[in-house]
Amino acid sequence: MATLPARLISESDTVDPRQHNLGEAPVSLGRADECDITVSMSKVSRLHARLEFIEGVYFISDAGSTNGTFVNGHRIVGQHPLQHRDEIGLSDPRMLFTFYAADHTELSLPRIRFDERRWAFFFANQEVELSADQFDLLRFLYDHQGELCTREACSMAVWKRPYDPHMDAEALDQIVSRVRARLKKIDPSASNIFVTVRGRGYRLDVW
Repeated sequence: MATLPARLISESDTVDPRQHNLGEAPVSLGRADECDITVSMSKVSRLHARLEFIEGVYFISDAGSTNGTFVNGHRIVGQHPLQHRDEIGLSDPRMLFTFYAADHTELSLPRIRFDERRWAFFFANQEVELSADQFDLLRFLYDHQGELCTREACSMAVWKRPYDPHMDAEALDQIVSRVRARLKKIDPSASNIFVTVRGRGYRLDVW
């Protein structure tokens, strides 16, 4: 994970300040004077992008700008995790900033993450489409990541009622199987995220 503080550095005289030390507080980028980092370029929106520090990782997201935010030449959608020496462009794919992780190592990113603002799960930076039952179970396991969650607890989280082994054991297994299948469509290595402990419950290994 990143060690505070990381840095955002620009060589452009349109950027003020050219070097900004990043901490835990969110950072706003845009043309407006109120932004933490101002960019005096007409194509840059007044509030263009945001940087946030979430669970040891820096993420950049577009703030609804007109011309988009880019990382390493690609326009981003949603929150995009940053790694050491990523190149950031505002309104243009060309580099305007370079992100430097404090320890100058690659960031260790969670394989799956929950975006509170969008109320959605992302895997390999792609949003995961889930039914209501799948979402509720995944959210419960995510909130208790790394822990064994019993079938009884999972049943209460999904259906808000006590566990019935005759009805719920197979139903829970099916929900887990379907979520696994959705993740594997995005990345085949996802199969080991869910651990099934036979007769007891499930564990979610995020990292």
